[in-house]
Amino acid sequence: MDNKLNLTVLKNIAEDNVFSAFVQSCESGEQDFYNFLNCLYDSGAEQDFWRYTERLILTDDNAFSRRCAQKKPPSEYVRAAYISDLKTIFKLVKSAETKNKYNINYSPSYPFDKSGDAQKSYENLINFYSENGYGIFIENFAFNYTDKLVPISTPSKTSLSQLKNYEIQKEKIENNIINFMNDLPCSNMLLYGCSGTGKSSTIHAILNKYAKFGLKLVEINGNNIVKISEISQKLSLIPFKFILFLDDLTLADSNDLPYIKSSIEGSVSATADNVMIVATADEKRIINNCSTNNDFTMSDECSAEIKSLWDRFGITVEFSACGKNDYISIVKQLAEDYKINCKERELTALAERWAAIKNDTSPRRAKQFIEFLYSSQKRGVKIDF
Repeated sequence: MDNKLNLTVLKNIAEDNVFSAFVQSCESGEQDFYNFLNCLYDSGAEQDFWRYTERLILTDDNAFSRRCAQKKPPSEYVRAAYISDLKTIFKLVKSAETKNKYNINYSPSYPFDKSGDAQKSYENLINFYSENGYGIFIENFAFNYTDKLVPISTPSKTSLSQLKNYEIQKEKIENNIINFMNDLPCSNMLLYGCSGTGKSSTIHAILNKYAKFGLKLVEINGNNIVKISEISQKLSLIPFKFILFLDDLTLADSNDLPYIKSSIEGSVSATADNVMIVATADEKRIINNCSTNNDFTMSDECSAEIKSLWDRFGITVEFSACGKNDYISIVKQLAEDYKINCKERELTALAERWAAIKNDTSPRRAKQFIEFLYSSQKRGVKIDF
């Protein structure tokens, strides 16, 4: 629709489907009102349209919110235009509320001024964006990168307390992240080792712990590895700390090596100060991908290239294979967390049998076993596998 509200800084608001239909219904006839109701019901905002409108304003990515998030004062032009936009929106919504057919529930809440004063709301919003960021970063802390940042709607909820053993590794990684968050010397990290040992889960858990302090994560898939430097430069303009996450680095395409190496160190376009590169790698998979014959050995050239890549990471953390004793230790700790009702001898025997069937004693297998046991007990069914 045309920008009939004459909004400037908050112009994006008028392009939202629901708000656009609302404006149209205020200016036109009965049919447009029914179209608005259809959009409203589809959005799930039929019980409180004003809260929907507040969220649109709060999460809008615009010149004012970006400046505030960067802790830079908006110009007088932006200030005047933003206050004018707020007044226009407040007036339209408040006017529509007087018509009984609209279920608007106009009752501004913080950071908006409760009385609906645009100037006071503007002042409150300066503090809000300074503390919470702007746009998609207000409600999200984990993203995928395609051609743009896309929020991950259901990020992992893993906590460090749920990851058993590997205490030295977790402490080393967390200390480096703490340095990063506090603008202290820190390094890009490589977490390598056997599959299922908790490399990725450790990063997810640390992200969950420090997201409230402004830590964000951007996961880069294989197709975008060549864009690491470009992505890093884009993130440098955003006032948050970012983990640029290369999960399960396989090096299946040897052409990716130069891009990764130059992005980590030695490139003219160095990694931004607010970006840390973290990669995880399964040694066996890399050897398989880089081997030149059936005995899974690498050529000297390939081996040298990989060593050169490894050396670029300031911190490398090994997650070694989990032996039988460590596996049983993890099982017992998880059983306590899940409140499993099982005698220790029986629990150990079942866990060993599970590992034998799966041919694996990794922490991942231990968790899968405990979850199976927990579900079986909750359902009251015979434990059989």
